[in-house]
Amino acid sequence: MVSSGGICRSGLTAASGLVAILLFMVVLQWIAFNFADKLLVTRQEPRKADVIVILGGESRSRADKAVELYRRGYAPRILVTGRNEDTLIVQQLKEAGVPESAIWLEPAAESTFENAAFTEPILKKWKAEKVLLVTSWFHSRRATAVFHGASGAIEFTSIPTDTVSVECINKDKWLREHVLMEYVKIAGYWVRYGISPFPGLAFASPDGAGDVVVVRPLVHS
Repeated sequence: MVSSGGICRSGLTAASGLVAILLFMVVLQWIAFNFADKLLVTRQEPRKADVIVILGGESRSRADKAVELYRRGYAPRILVTGRNEDTLIVQQLKEAGVPESAIWLEPAAESTFENAAFTEPILKKWKAEKVLLVTSWFHSRRATAVFHGASGAIEFTSIPTDTVSVECINKDKWLREHVLMEYVKIAGYWVRYGISPFPGLAFASPDGAGDVVVVRPLVHS
């Protein structure tokens, strides 16, 4: 027969373990949000370039950033990459006054890895040497690492959207989920592709990753 004291001690041990796990998760989340700008963001000063590349996703803020760069004369053309995301971004670019002749599409990519793999031959065909890379702030470190790995000969400058405050992250469920998921994706890309957002590990591209290339201008010359 098990004594009631033994049952109580077992219950307390289990409860203590659960509390410890919950506290650990809370601390991890606090670190993830409060240090997101340092851990997830790569931000550089814009410079003259051949192309502005926008990664499909959080469309409005990314499109706004690309429009700002285009209006200030940093690059003469914009390449939008991403399946099912391009139409909205293109519409926003046109509504902001970017001419259709300056907008190009790569509508096949379904991941950051494919964004880089599918745009790399396009950029080489255009003989692009300098590219401004536009994406969401929390996605910028991983995206920049992937693009640098896919095409080391091209100089990519990371121009992400503006970082939001920790208070905004805590209030926005969509943002909380995407920030937390970005940490998971960074780890996943590190393991699967050998891509680290920090210097030191080589890029390992699986065979055939860049075989499919789809690109079309909005207006044919």
